Amino acid sequence: MYAKAAENMHKMLEAGVIARDETACYYVYRIIMGQHVQTGIVASASVAEYDMNRIKRHEFTRPDKEDDRGPPN
Repeated sequence: MYAKAAENMHKMLEAGVIARDETACYYVYRIIMGQHVQTGIVASASVAEYDMNRIKRHEFTRPDKEDDRGPPN
């Protein structure tokens, strides 16, 4: 389902554009578009922890958007 995204990620890894961090971390980012400023974080987390509600949802999410990111059948 996400074959093109996986292909692009592997190309970026091979080219050295992105790399796996040696230690656990998260990143803070800021996007500025005109007068709109958005700040957030990027991190990875356990799907199991999310499913057990140990990671709190910050907004309403749609089941179809959660389900298509689950483990492959």
